[in-house]
Amino acid sequence: MENLTNINENNIYYDINIEDFIKLVKGNNFFHGRYNDGEFNSIMTINNPMNVNNSNCDGHQYFYQLGVELKQTLLDYEYFDNYIISGGKNWFNCYKNMFVEIYNKNSKLKLQNGYFYYDVLMNPKYFEELNDFLNQKKVVIIGSTYMRDIKLFKNFEVIEIPLKNSYLSIDSVNKRIFELNASNDNINYCFTAGMMSNVIIHKFFKIDKKNSYFNIGSAWDYFFQSEKYNMIHHRNIYGRLKNELNSYYGKYII
Repeated sequence: MENLTNINENNIYYDINIEDFIKLVKGNNFFHGRYNDGEFNSIMTINNPMNVNNSNCDGHQYFYQLGVELKQTLLDYEYFDNYIISGGKNWFNCYKNMFVEIYNKNSKLKLQNGYFYYDVLMNPKYFEELNDFLNQKKVVIIGSTYMRDIKLFKNFEVIEIPLKNSYLSIDSVNKRIFELNASNDNINYCFTAGMMSNVIIHKFFKIDKKNSYFNIGSAWDYFFQSEKYNMIHHRNIYGRLKNELNSYYGKYII
């Protein structure tokens, strides 16, 4: 196989407008992963074991086995209309050697350029369209305890994970998803569970032909604004969201 060392971000990342993306998301059996610096740093741990002592901004450690599983997901992945992995192409040059290595083994790797759930938040019309869609089924949130307080959904439950080092709970999360999938419910699984989310979503893409899985990331943390939730590490966009959109999203803000 030819050794492709001169690839750039355009070999891997592609653009899709938000309207077309939402049409795909609203399919009956959709899967959405998300890879950014935390996931890439975890993958880098494979070649730098000392990095296992480090963690992302939410306190999730870069466990060696987590890096192995995240990398394998990218090695396996190819685009389907019902399985999209997103992320910002701004990270490409920071991790170019990693991308070159993976792309040489999997030239089908294609990632959507963008931060979909934040893009939706910044456009309330699209946010409401997506939220109405999610509410058509039972919603199961994989997230920390505070997600039990969320005001977005009528029929939901939370598969609770630790606030930090959520990867240590991956077996119990998988077990609960298998239990729920054995029921007659149609489910939209929404992950606010850190880096392990992509591993679980990839696993169930292979076997679940009924439900949908979304890696929401930190986007919904915006709604948790009272001092009660000061354990949350808000992203840089948080201030802008508050200033520009609190007047619209007030009914959801806690």
